Order: sequence, then C-alpha cells, then structure tokens
Amino acid sequence: MPSVTLVAALVGAVWAFPTLVAAQRDPIIPDSVLISIPEKWIRLVGRESLRESRTIVVPTVLHYLSVDGAMRSTSAAVRGNATVTIEYTVVGLEKTVVEEMAQGVEMDFIARLRRQGLTVLGYADIESNPLVARMERRAVDTTYGTPIVRNDASRTTYAVVAPTGRQLFPADPRRPALGFLALAKELNAIVIVPELWVNAPRLARARMQIPGRLAAGMNADPGLDMHQASVAFVTPSGAMGSISLNEALATLSADAGALNLAHADSFATGVSSNVATMQALDRAGMIGLARARGAARNKSRNDQLDFVVAPRAYHLAVLVGAASFFQVAAAQIAR
Repeated sequence: MPSVTLVAALVGAVWAFPTLVAAQRDPIIPDSVLISIPEKWIRLVGRESLRESRTIVVPTVLHYLSVDGAMRSTSAAVRGNATVTIEYTVVGLEKTVVEEMAQGVEMDFIARLRRQGLTVLGYADIESNPLVARMERRAVDTTYGTPIVRNDASRTTYAVVAPTGRQLFPADPRRPALGFLALAKELNAIVIVPELWVNAPRLARARMQIPGRLAAGMNADPGLDMHQASVAFVTPSGAMGSISLNEALATLSADAGALNLAHADSFATGVSSNVATMQALDRAGMIGLARARGAARNKSRNDQLDFVVAPRAYHLAVLVGAASFFQVAAAQIAR
C-alpha cells in the first residue's frame, strides 16, 4: 500500500480533532490504498430486498477484537505423544482509543454509502427515537471492561466494541439486524448492522518431521487478520439479508504489535493499558519433542505470550480492512 504514511497521518489528524469526524463527508481511507476483493469472495443474500428503500440507517458498527486465546498442536503415536500449547493475552487495547477507531470505521462506511447516492442516517440521527432509546444494550464483562463473546471452538475471547457504549446493541448471531425491524418499518428504511471480526496475533500449527522423535510445533506472529466481515440488513417489509466475505482479509498488518514471552503472574487480561516488561520476540516458534521409542514418551509444553498492541499499526490495519470490504458492500447495496 504506497500511501500508508499519508493515510496514517490523515487518521491521526481525524482522531486528534473529533469535530472533523462529526463533519466527515468523504471516506477516511483513500481508495488508492484499498485491498481489491474478488467478487467470488462476496456472498449476498436477499439482493432483491435492497430495492425497497434508498434510505439507509446505520445504528452501529460492531467490532469483535480478539483479547485472549489459545491453540494446541499434538503429534501422537500408539504409545506416546508430544503437545505444544500457546496461550496469549492482548495488552494495550485501551477502551477509549478502540472506540475512536470504531468511530472512524463507522464514518468511513457512512461516507461510502452516501457517495453511492443513498440517504444515510447514523446513530446521532436516531438515538432519540423511542424505538432505539428503549432497546437493551449488551452487558459489560467486569473482567474485560467490554461485552465479550467466546468462541470455544477456536478457544478465543473477543471484546465487543462499538463507536460508543450506547451503540452496543445485542444481536441474534443468525439474524443480527432483526432487532431493528420496527425501526425499519417506521422510517421506511433499510437498517444495516456491520460486524467485523479481528484476530491478532496469529497462531498456526507447524508441521515438522524429526527422525526418532514425535514433534509438535506452533508458530505465532504479530500479524492482524480480519477473518470475518458482514453487513446484515432488515427492510421495511421485514425481509432480511446479508453481504459477507467468504475469505479472510489476511495479513492486513504483518506487525500490529509485539510478542513477548510472558510469565503467568504478569498477565494483563482483556482491554487494558498495563504493559509488563518481558522477553521480546519478533516471531515465536514453539516445538515440543517426545522420544519415539522407549519409556516416558509423553511430552507437553505450554507457552504464554503477551501481544502488546502497536496502536497506530493495529488501528490502520482495521480501518483499511473495513474500508476495503465496505467499498464492495456499498456498491452492492446501491445496485
């Protein structure tokens, strides 16, 4: 992306002056740095329903940011096994700062919709509507300081972040926009709820063959992926649909923070600004070995990492990934 420095300066200026955000009419991220998303990566459900109205309501943009997780790799034989587990905690995601990032993402999306000739209402335009004012908001987890979602399959905890705390609307995982049906009917508008899922750092199982040994390996790197992105919508007639990515936007940043080998008593859980001093790692490669023959063949290893966020690199990666998807989604909505 040739203009990353320029984009970073622009984003920094927008964050430094909140009144500029409120007045933002053009996308925050220039088109020149967007990622090209192949059409085959986009899945659209309910295209015909998008013709019901040229007025769009964007009540929130929900971000799901990984804050801790784990992955295990095991190599097993008939009478033995080798296991490596990496557990990580994200440090330095300060709540006020990630909310500013979410505000930038929201403004960029609204600007892209308006550029398509659509009338767009944001949260400020609807917050006093009784249908919105009396809606429930998500409960905040006291340990993490935000609402959370746990993915047991991937052993990952996500902090749920919106542009403001009042925009943390609950959502049915299968039909995220359903709660806004009454609002869509009253305003004769299509209500859209974007959701973005971000993973950083990145963990992967490593394949290895070592003669005479059972070998299990894990790799971790400080990259950032947007592994899911979608916009769910509900129309005045009650029809629902979505536009979603079939493929992850991988390596939006190769260096969104720093990996540190941590001690168990130095962990700072969840959304926090507490940064401990630990052994720094550019990339973590963990190997567990067990003898392939003889007795005592089981071997396990557990490593704990802190991922200390580099705020500008992290936030810029999220903005570029979101804007790239929103560019495609806005064009689909306006068709």
